[in-house]
Amino acid sequence: MFRKKIPTKKIITWELSKHLCELSFQLDRNVGIMVDRRGYIEAVSVGTNFDIDFPLLTRLRATSTRLSGYRLLFTKLNQKGFSKKDRNILYDRRLDAIGCIEVEDRGQPGFFHLGHLKPEASGFDSIEETTFDSALDIDFPFDEWVENLEDEFQKIIQAAYVFDTKTKAILCYLITPENKANIDDEIEETLELAKTAGLSIVGKIAQVRPQPDPKYFYGKGKAKDLVQDVISKNADMILFHQDLTATQFRIVGDHTEVPIIDRTQLILDIFAQRAKTHEGKLQVELAQLQYTLPRLREKNTQMSRLVGGIGGRGPGETKLEIHRRRAREKVAKLQREIDKIKETRMIKRQARNKNKVPIVSIVGYTNAGKSTLLNTLTQSKALAEDKLFATLDPFSKRLRFPQDQEIILTDTVGFIRDLPPALMDAFAATLEEIRDASLILHLIDASNPHCEKHIQIVEQILHKLGSSDIPQIKVFNKMDNVDQQILFELIQRHDGIGISALQRKTLGPLIEYMQECLKN
Repeated sequence: MFRKKIPTKKIITWELSKHLCELSFQLDRNVGIMVDRRGYIEAVSVGTNFDIDFPLLTRLRATSTRLSGYRLLFTKLNQKGFSKKDRNILYDRRLDAIGCIEVEDRGQPGFFHLGHLKPEASGFDSIEETTFDSALDIDFPFDEWVENLEDEFQKIIQAAYVFDTKTKAILCYLITPENKANIDDEIEETLELAKTAGLSIVGKIAQVRPQPDPKYFYGKGKAKDLVQDVISKNADMILFHQDLTATQFRIVGDHTEVPIIDRTQLILDIFAQRAKTHEGKLQVELAQLQYTLPRLREKNTQMSRLVGGIGGRGPGETKLEIHRRRAREKVAKLQREIDKIKETRMIKRQARNKNKVPIVSIVGYTNAGKSTLLNTLTQSKALAEDKLFATLDPFSKRLRFPQDQEIILTDTVGFIRDLPPALMDAFAATLEEIRDASLILHLIDASNPHCEKHIQIVEQILHKLGSSDIPQIKVFNKMDNVDQQILFELIQRHDGIGISALQRKTLGPLIEYMQECLKN
């Protein structure tokens, strides 16, 4: 094969195309060659009947206006066209071109597929593919064609200086019999969480499975495709909609070699961004440590030395064990500090109870408008944004009713579907405010099409907190953004009240309702 040479005017000759297909048919394997611009064959590769790899002979250019000077030509026995892996090789190595020949009966050449990079004004090169009936039909001078292609890259040289400041991630999830009915709504919420955290989702990968694979989450074949998707999308991170076990976290992380996070870690990261007070930061740090402690890992970690007997004597703890021990010590320290916060809160609550000042807690699904309602009622300036978990730290404000009655109005952290247990434990001090409330305002975004589901989720969390027996008013917010008939049916069904938290004039009936409830 190395004695053969392709004329500079040709991509591939008919004779070479036929020879490659005959070899591939005889070996029952894909066969390929790497060719430089002078037409000399620099490498020959033999793969499996489904796949083929090439050595890394291509040289990287200093700028994106130049191509590598090599092209790959290979046969395809059991596939048609290019795979994700083929396109990734073209893109990563900046090849002049890639070409694959479909092998037909008895080793005869079939369709020839040609792929090459195409410059785009956005700065992110695309891939253009052309299919010919056979290598005989390729009728253009290859050497001139490559020069013209590099000239096109030169004209938009600014493409080399386009940067994307957002972290790019691929969203991965499974469709199981349990979540099949609600998966679209769940993914929509996870996308909103990603947006809040500052992630840019550049691709989604789904697989239908009865349950996650214990090792790879997906099937092993799909896990290989995931690696190719990460390369092709130039992703910085992989986000899993479902939570991963410690084993999956380790194996998938080693397999893909990019950072991976699951939904719980995403929520914890948002909380870490939002925490402003000392108490909030302590609670978030504790939740993060409790969740990540079992998932601490280190590549190529040698065997632990914390055992006795032969082979167990040595320098002491490994680096990973030191990290775990320090993490456990930190968890214990944070727990002690949070216990002190609980004691302080209990003393404050006892003082309030002596003064007989009723506590009214505003609870609800995240982004329902709790902080906006507190701001409007008390004329305060708590942070209120159209984002998930815009408010993290509890915020209390005194409110005086027209009948000279005073209450303490408390805004709590928003709830969400499958609130991570680590967060429930860490925020116990904050959520204790709900248990001591005289009245709960359950705020609901009436304009959200999934508000009925949100009501159920909040009710379930209140039950877990032991607060389901506290008097409750269901308040349907954003009444100006919903059809009045739908609003009327919601209010009738749940014995609630409609408001617009942004419009103070709509809050009069709510204040009267609160006064009546607190009297009883």
